[in-house]
Amino acid sequence: MKSVIKCPKNEFIIECCKCHKVRTKDGWEHKVKDHKKPVSHTYCDSCFQVACGQIERIVSNN
Repeated sequence: MKSVIKCPKNEFIIECCKCHKVRTKDGWEHKVKDHKKPVSHTYCDSCFQVACGQIERIVSNN
């Protein structure tokens, strides 16, 4: 049986682990102010593309 953890919407700030932009309803924006919500990290679209390219180069060299 799988456990499911439910998180209310807007409970976390989603932040890019590379450039630190914050995901908003309108896209990714630079962090402007401090917040008191917990932070979850991921990649924004542009940093994800760069990371994928780096991984592909590493894998192809091995």
